[in-house]
Amino acid sequence: LDPTNGFVRALVGGRDFFGAEPEAKFDLATQGLRQTGSSFKPIVLAEALAQGIPAEKVYGAPGTLTVPMPDGQEPWVVRNYEGDGGPPVTLPDATVSSINTVYARLIEEVGPEKAIAMARNLGISGPLQPYPSAVLGSNEVSVIDMASAYSTFAADGMHADPVFVTEITRLDGSVLYRRPSTLRRAIPTAVARG
Repeated sequence: LDPTNGFVRALVGGRDFFGAEPEAKFDLATQGLRQTGSSFKPIVLAEALAQGIPAEKVYGAPGTLTVPMPDGQEPWVVRNYEGDGGPPVTLPDATVSSINTVYARLIEEVGPEKAIAMARNLGISGPLQPYPSAVLGSNEVSVIDMASAYSTFAADGMHADPVFVTEITRLDGSVLYRRPSTLRRAIPTAVARG
């Protein structure tokens, strides 16, 4: 995606749309859904920064964290990828090292509903559930939606919906259709640059 206008510059999604196999027509980039994994963490970080939580706030980074859940649900046990803990870290360090236990605390602090609202504001249009585990990628999202959200960061907080057709002209060159701009401020520049 071009972050300045949302124009789709390249997309590879299916093996062969004109092939005989029905599954070859399935477009993984726009129709396929995959768990986001740690790529959802910057979205939660954006919400934290938007709420005024300073990037330099320090969080404990244990190897394992047990998060109590409401309504008598089983506690959520969060582990870091390699199970290692470490000294307290700032949010930038927790992001660089992708520390799950810090981000589990962060989504609880900002609120799962607000984190999901931020994801929508950044460009994710598919179904999302406001579970704390969303920060670790429990929701399934299309590739185009994740590209759209990340392009908002690249455009210093301006979001443009993905655009496949920018213009249609007649044989004589006159414009039959031109896609209007959907560019809008999604998050402050300072938050996008986090």
